[in-house]
Amino acid sequence: MPVRLVVSDLDGTLFGPDHQLTDRTCEAIAATAASGVRFVAATGRSHRTALPRLAPAPSIETICASNGSATWDVAAGAFTVTRCIADETLPVVVDILRSSFPTMAFGWESAAGFGWDPRWLEERHHSPEHADPAWEPGEFDPDRHRGLFKIMAWDTRLKMAELAAVVSAQMPDDVVCTTSGADFVEITGDGVDKASAVAAWCEAEGIDRSEVVAFGDQHNDITMLQWAGHGVAMGDAHPDVQAIADEIIGTNADDAVAAYLDQI
Repeated sequence: MPVRLVVSDLDGTLFGPDHQLTDRTCEAIAATAASGVRFVAATGRSHRTALPRLAPAPSIETICASNGSATWDVAAGAFTVTRCIADETLPVVVDILRSSFPTMAFGWESAAGFGWDPRWLEERHHSPEHADPAWEPGEFDPDRHRGLFKIMAWDTRLKMAELAAVVSAQMPDDVVCTTSGADFVEITGDGVDKASAVAAWCEAEGIDRSEVVAFGDQHNDITMLQWAGHGVAMGDAHPDVQAIADEIIGTNADDAVAAYLDQI
């Protein structure tokens, strides 16, 4: 079947090594859209941090952000779908993490913005301009911080892969635990990932999965690449991603997605 939709991860995939769109990629996206193929971004990023970086490519009409927790319509400037971690699940998740990792640092995101606990603020970069207006520095309180798109959990004692494996094994069934290339684990709600967000968008738009080409490079892209009619991994993608891909191309440093788009 012909390609009707391109869906792409951002960092490590569509963005260059500087986490920005190159002119070459913007030109390829515009040409792809002009040919009638639609374009959606699917990212672990919040729509807040993705939007300024996607501004040079106005043909990208939708962002499946926060690992699928929030679908943002770029033209409308509004969420079309939000899927939060169940409020009753939050205390369970946090109790498990604090019990296993007393030095765990937490960040979290809701529709209103981000929040960070004191350890995160002391040891990690954060973007205060993206904070929830109601956020005040203090410990993460699952009884007060509700309606969360995702939790970010980080511990200096463990490397990313080790942390992800240990955390995933302990999490309840009604959350999804993944990584996006950063050195922290990202936890979303029941069944919430990039694949489910893109699938829901496609169903609403009448696009079959066989008509979708998806690009990615990290663990949070695996289900999306498996779901799409054709899943494409970057040349420097995690080995687990390459193992499930239908095709492997070059790297973001080589504008490999742009070169692929030229052939659609």
